[in-house]
Amino acid sequence: MSYAEKREQALINLKTAADILRTSDDISQFKIIFGEREVPFWNQINGPIADAIWHCGQIASFRRSSGNKINPNVSHFSGTVKE
Repeated sequence: MSYAEKREQALINLKTAADILRTSDDISQFKIIFGEREVPFWNQINGPIADAIWHCGQIASFRRSSGNKINPNVSHFSGTVKE
């Protein structure tokens, strides 16, 4: 396969997976398969989320220790500053 064909197939696979997950009521039924190893789908999401939370904590901690604390009116969920 050429690069363009591989890219097209990868995008088709991602679209198919997104459509399946979007309509699913229970993602626990899906598995990620790496060769002989099967991993629950939730592990694919859980790892990056946990990593992001860890690094947000590091940033907040380092800012506090440097005297540049985060504004307590910031909403991290909406990305806005409360009035």
